[in-house]
Amino acid sequence: MTNNQGERSLFLDQLRALAVIHMIFFHFNYDLMLFGLVDIDFQNDWIWWIQPRWIVALFMTSVGASLYLAHAKKVKWIKFWKRWLKLAIFALIISVSTYIMFPENWVYFGTLHSIALCSLLALPFVKIPKVSFVIGVAIVSTLFIESWSWPWFQLPHSSMDYIPPMPWLGFCLIGIALASFKVFEKNPLPKSVKGSTALAKVGQKAFIIYLLHQPILYGGISLFVYFQ
Repeated sequence: MTNNQGERSLFLDQLRALAVIHMIFFHFNYDLMLFGLVDIDFQNDWIWWIQPRWIVALFMTSVGASLYLAHAKKVKWIKFWKRWLKLAIFALIISVSTYIMFPENWVYFGTLHSIALCSLLALPFVKIPKVSFVIGVAIVSTLFIESWSWPWFQLPHSSMDYIPPMPWLGFCLIGIALASFKVFEKNPLPKSVKGSTALAKVGQKAFIIYLLHQPILYGGISLFVYFQ
């Protein structure tokens, strides 16, 4: 999440913050639907169908950009594995906790699982960003082929959060390339713009917000329904 001089990318933090805010909005409405408070067809209404995919695309692009900014000159293995183990541990916690709470829809390969795997697959490309861009665009372009489906394991049940590595790895590879093109050194919302710093701070806390937002949203709505 830092550039090679050790300074944070304000643009990247803001981009990650937009993904976080959109994620909270989407999951809030999803939870409302679970409790029967709203009637939304998340599978067939394209406006709602596209939103989680857009959010994942933003997150994966941020992951790739962060890999490049942190490891382009030299892969910092201790830093990388420390972050990767944190992702893997919390991915496992999510799987176990959702299995206990929602055994029919538990998360066996969700967002954190996919980020952990894509980080491993994308790391070698930080040294070859132009190749990363070409391969990333090629992978992402398959999203526009209606019948295309990348092979990946699926369990019989419908998971609450299922994010296979393909084609989302493509956005991670594109993120690497964009960082190498110095896109994230620019600041569309510089610190002088009101609210830009606060937005960036949200992006800096994206991981902890990701872990806590659903328990808070789901718990709050369940309490509201209980006391109705």
